[in-house]
Amino acid sequence: MHGWGNNAMQWKTVSVKTTSEPVSFTAIIYRIGGPPDADADIVLPGAIQNGARVKVSLFNHDAQLLPLEPAGEAQIFERGDFAVAEGTTFDNPRGRMLAALLRAGGESVQWSVGYRVLA
Repeated sequence: MHGWGNNAMQWKTVSVKTTSEPVSFTAIIYRIGGPPDADADIVLPGAIQNGARVKVSLFNHDAQLLPLEPAGEAQIFERGDFAVAEGTTFDNPRGRMLAALLRAGGESVQWSVGYRVLA
């Protein structure tokens, strides 16, 4: 688990709940309202629809940017000052690879959030 440094959010965690396929996970993905993350982004309260369903990519938002199947799915919830993703990997090649990475990496797994700004 990483600490807070220079007022930038660097703390993200994941817990793997099962050792069978597919893998369920819970991850704190950002702090709502700041401080800014490493990219100087701040997510304001209410910016994410509570319970929104999202695709989970294997690497670098690839399932959103390329014609690739997602590695899993998650729902994002506001819990106090944090946005928390609860999801599961899919039983497909990309999902199995993500499951293996989650099992091997545990709390050291790094997450990033891709989003679209709505006017």
